[in-house]
Amino acid sequence: MAGEKKTELSPQEKKARRTQARVRENQARRAEREALAMQKWSVMRQKGMLHYVIKQGLFAWTLMTSVIYILLLGVSLKFQFTSEIWLQIGAAVLFFAIGGILFGFATWYLSESRYKRHMAAKTGKRDAKKTKK
Repeated sequence: MAGEKKTELSPQEKKARRTQARVRENQARRAEREALAMQKWSVMRQKGMLHYVIKQGLFAWTLMTSVIYILLLGVSLKFQFTSEIWLQIGAAVLFFAIGGILFGFATWYLSESRYKRHMAAKTGKRDAKKTKK
């Protein structure tokens, strides 16, 4: 050990080590973001599914898609709306609301499954640490 020479790393080995370091950094950042998202979700889920579906699905989705639809329709018609167009916009908003409710339910269930996986992994890590000691 005392008499051993340090060997210089080849360029490929240096590149591989830099890549590994970047991968570890990205994984750490991703884990941080995931933990923060799960904290936010735990607060949101306490308010209940109905609250989430109404807020995120019905209001947010319907409002966003309706505004985009009206703007695109307005640009194509040079903002000369007739009574027929208002009827079309009303029907579109109704369909956007139905789609928003479906969107809210879908994102609720996706977020719940993600949260449960996160919590299972988190408790699994704790259990693994306890068994090692």
